[in-house]
Amino acid sequence: MDNAFYIASGYLFHVAVNHTDNNNLKTGDSIHISPMKVLQLPITTGSFASEPELNLYPNPANDVLQINASMHSIRTLRILDLHGRLMKEIHKPGSSIPIQDLPQGNYVCLFDLGSRVITKIVTKE
Repeated sequence: MDNAFYIASGYLFHVAVNHTDNNNLKTGDSIHISPMKVLQLPITTGSFASEPELNLYPNPANDVLQINASMHSIRTLRILDLHGRLMKEIHKPGSSIPIQDLPQGNYVCLFDLGSRVITKIVTKE
């Protein structure tokens, strides 16, 4: 996993760094900044009547998620926690997704179809 965070567009981040001289010298202090990649999380509200549905079940789930996507060709499934951290990424997922390694909680599932992304929320018990 990389250090990527997935967020909704429209956010502006400011970083402020304050480092005090804890050895009473004016030289020798250093500031280390790690790179962070911020990616856009596609979010939609509602659904389109003409769009074939992608079903994810059971919800809540314990060990395995089932995907019913007969009309869709899923390129990538990304499962994010609610802080936007990438927990799992599966290229060309099948109809069963093992999730027993995820802690209990709510997750955002992003289904990349190439031309668009479908977002679903799932609860892991």
